[in-house]
Amino acid sequence: MLFVKLKLWIKQFLERDSLTWNALEYIYERLNNASRLKGALGTLPDFLIIGVQRGGTTSLYHYLLQHPHIHGATTKQIEYFSKNYDKSIAWYRSYFPLRITRKLCNKLGMPFRTGEASTEYLHLRTVAERARELLPDTQIIVLLRDPVNRAYSHYNHAVKNNKEDLSFAQAIEKEQERIDGEQEKVEENPGYTNLHYRSHTYLTRGKYAEFLKPWFDHFDRDQIKVIKSENLFQEPGETTNDVFRFLGVKSYELDKYHQVNKRDYEDLDEELKEKIQKYYEPHIEELKELIGQDMEWFES
Repeated sequence: MLFVKLKLWIKQFLERDSLTWNALEYIYERLNNASRLKGALGTLPDFLIIGVQRGGTTSLYHYLLQHPHIHGATTKQIEYFSKNYDKSIAWYRSYFPLRITRKLCNKLGMPFRTGEASTEYLHLRTVAERARELLPDTQIIVLLRDPVNRAYSHYNHAVKNNKEDLSFAQAIEKEQERIDGEQEKVEENPGYTNLHYRSHTYLTRGKYAEFLKPWFDHFDRDQIKVIKSENLFQEPGETTNDVFRFLGVKSYELDKYHQVNKRDYEDLDEELKEKIQKYYEPHIEELKELIGQDMEWFES
């Protein structure tokens, strides 16, 4: 009965000769709240930000949601295609605005985009196929950060959250031993979680080509936007507007580009840094061949 009344109410607004912006905002607020009551009526996302962890995904998602034509999920990281894949599609839909909200915006000639950002999507090889099955036309956004800096940031994040008590050198030395066999378990069993795979995969998550290949296998290249994280950090306005164009909405300048989750920590030991750079060289070359772009991370 609630949704029948809601539909009639919207119909009355649409039949009016004019619709003020305040009235539209009021309608959208009510619709977005109502979408949480019944997942079956929720829309599905137009875009997924799939990673990389510690690569600026929270900042980018925050910037995107300030655009008047982009509407967020009720939470940034839904992780439906990873740890929550055992739940229903209605459960997933419940995080997004109502489908009737999209129809309302379309009727008024306003673009409508919605999406989520779950960084685990990049690092589980089964996710791309799952996403393709439900969202064949969705757009994929991936931020890639210098893998050495990303690994060290990941480590410091784990330390801050009391999930790591080893030194960085010790942690990367023991990484493979810690995660041995766990990736397959996480990929094959939704709901299965493992502290080591989520928190201690410092080097593993920087093998970008390995994790991007399934996305290029299941989605057309023009559906995938690869962004260098450093560009977002250094030129947030230009980079964000590039993403707006990719999503098919007009350019939009924010009043302020605040980098979310930015933290300062001790510099990485130079000798260890060079050792890790050497480790990543073949992986970066593989990435260059895959995406046709040189990230120029280790150039002096």
